[in-house]
Amino acid sequence: MKQTTRTSVVLLSTALWFSPQLSAATQTASPTAQQYALAERYLPENIAKLAYRLHIQPQWVQGKSGVFWYYRDDAEQPRYELVFAADKKREALFDHAALTQALAAASAKPQENLHWRPAALKVADDLQTLEFRYQGKRWEWQRKEGKLKEISDTPVAAPATRSPDGKWDVVVKAGNLWLKEVSSGKERQLTTDGTPETPYAQPLMDPKLIIDGKHKQASDVTDLSWSPDSTRIATFRMDLRDAATLTLMQSSPPDGSLRPKTFTYPYALSGDTRTATAALTIIRIADGQQIIPQLAPQAMLYYGDPDYRWSADSRHLLHFRPARGYASIDLFKIDADTGAATLLVQEKAEPYADYYGHRYWLREQQNEIYWTSDAGGWKHYYLYDAQSGKQLAALTSGNWRAGDILQFDDANKQVILTGMGREPARDPYLRHVYRVGKDGSKLRLLTPEALDHDVSVSPDTRYLVDNMSAVNQPTRTVLRDGDSGKILMELEQADISRLLATGFRLPEPFSATAADGKTPLYGVLYYPVRARQGNRYPVIDNIYTGPHTTYAPKSFARALRSSALPLTALDFAVVYVDGRGTTRRSREFMNYAFNNLGANGYEDHEVAIRALAAQKPLLDVNRVGIFGFSAGGYDTARAMFTRPDFYKVGWAASGNHDHRSDKAVWNEQWMGGPTLGAHYDRDSNLTAAKNLKGRLMIAHGELDNNVNPMASLQLVNALIKAGKDFDMLIVPNGDHFLDDSAYYNRRRWDYFIRHLQQREPLPLNTPDTVSAK
Repeated sequence: MKQTTRTSVVLLSTALWFSPQLSAATQTASPTAQQYALAERYLPENIAKLAYRLHIQPQWVQGKSGVFWYYRDDAEQPRYELVFAADKKREALFDHAALTQALAAASAKPQENLHWRPAALKVADDLQTLEFRYQGKRWEWQRKEGKLKEISDTPVAAPATRSPDGKWDVVVKAGNLWLKEVSSGKERQLTTDGTPETPYAQPLMDPKLIIDGKHKQASDVTDLSWSPDSTRIATFRMDLRDAATLTLMQSSPPDGSLRPKTFTYPYALSGDTRTATAALTIIRIADGQQIIPQLAPQAMLYYGDPDYRWSADSRHLLHFRPARGYASIDLFKIDADTGAATLLVQEKAEPYADYYGHRYWLREQQNEIYWTSDAGGWKHYYLYDAQSGKQLAALTSGNWRAGDILQFDDANKQVILTGMGREPARDPYLRHVYRVGKDGSKLRLLTPEALDHDVSVSPDTRYLVDNMSAVNQPTRTVLRDGDSGKILMELEQADISRLLATGFRLPEPFSATAADGKTPLYGVLYYPVRARQGNRYPVIDNIYTGPHTTYAPKSFARALRSSALPLTALDFAVVYVDGRGTTRRSREFMNYAFNNLGANGYEDHEVAIRALAAQKPLLDVNRVGIFGFSAGGYDTARAMFTRPDFYKVGWAASGNHDHRSDKAVWNEQWMGGPTLGAHYDRDSNLTAAKNLKGRLMIAHGELDNNVNPMASLQLVNALIKAGKDFDMLIVPNGDHFLDDSAYYNRRRWDYFIRHLQQREPLPLNTPDTVSAK
């Protein structure tokens, strides 16, 4: 049941306002070239030219309490600031114009653009010497003297395969490990049973690394870990013999070849029993003896390697892994002498352990493990003894969700962390920062404002740099006392004057009630730039139901770096909603997604949009479109098939349209596995494709390494069998993320203009409407 009559909307912003100087778009005229140009200016990669100081990232100077520097972007004169927190003072880190002139003289290449930034900038502890890269060379600048000199490149770091004592390297040949003495170059074979199909120290390589030319083959990467005392190697043996594979075809190779190239790679689909497996091993350098940990090999459900690390005393290996099907998340302690494995800490929760939301910190010197669990209904932190695995304390508790640990204050036995939903009568997704004792005592709020707080903590925890904002409140960056949260110093205020001069309307947060008639939801509304009172505008739902993330922005910076903005320049309203089943709320809220990805999201989206439109007459609920990518591509098609009378036009990109045809590591988290139930078939877009009524574009990059293009082609097959009309765009050389393509963006805009606004777009080749890439 839709239960729309029980749904209400609460607007969380200032009063509505409309632009008086711009005329409303007609229903027949094409968008103007100026509108297209503005849409391009609103693209995420271009917004930095219209809005400044959206987020400050401090770089704390080691050994100098409360001293940090940051880049201050500005329309006219960007600069680097050096801040002394204890004195509440600041100064220029360097004279930007003087350094620019010095570089022009030294390099004989004039640099007139003062917006350039030194790459790989390092500030010495004495605050007098700066090192950076510029035009392929390394330079040193003396702050006081204003002197510049070219310096030699820093020495190349020793390879990761080199032992801590610097005496040994490890190389892989034909799947086997060889030990090489650095001083003499002599080599000694450590293993003999490795093969190209069962290699040592070879992770599952993302094919994109080969496609992009970063590696020629999977065996180019060696993954191992030396014990701190340089006596042993920990690694794994990958078994690829029975691993199921997928293939990507590159139709238009960049080298101009007319013959396509193919890339075949191991990839576990949901329910696959034929997967690559990784078996950990510990090898003694002295005699080559292997100690095999007493654990079953780990099924490798995605690219990468097992998670393992040495203890500081070289006596144990720590191994973190989820159980297949996510019944548990486990941290094992492995004896390096015997291979005996002890379960140190475990997370179990019903109906699944939240692998994607789980966090842990291992702090051996303090004998501490910080471990999250939501078995009690909310995600919270627990402190464990790193040796015994005994739980020592619950750091946080209550009906709110702990976020990330930002810093440890060992001197005062406290932790600084983020949390959401603790403060009453606020959007429960807003991040706040707290200080709490390691025993869970004396938790106190450091950021009291009802805003989203993106915070950096000084290494000694004495100071916080807080970027606080909301989607309708530009960023204000302040320096806070790390103990009390008191504001000590104003650092920056976002400058959006150029953005507002374009007619841009600040987004508006809102709350609504879910389809169950009781659960509060939260979202964001973006207004059309040219909105005028009395006119109605089509609505586009920008959807991504996760469930491992949330999509509606909370910070001002994220709100502006959104694919929604260009659409507002073209007379669309855009809505974001985080429905039931997504993360950052209670376990009960999240459980809606379990075995239920087919309904996850779109039910709540429809009732929220209808309720919002009842409060906002400018929103035309008879013209609602929807778009998303990846899981949002699945959501888009699902909404078009199951709510065809509400959603009229959809753009589904990179979608995983059948959860059996996508990566096991993600889908089995919420849909269960490796045994697949009937709900997989029920929630497949392939089985619902026959219900399509509106206009649907299916887009995919031919080199999508995350969701293989077969997912969209299988949906195309189902639509053809059902005799449905649809559109398709395959992007040659495109990967999972397509928004960096100017052509792709323009086609998406025009699709909604043509079919939702029922206007004719300007010709695609109009010179001033397509960004040059």
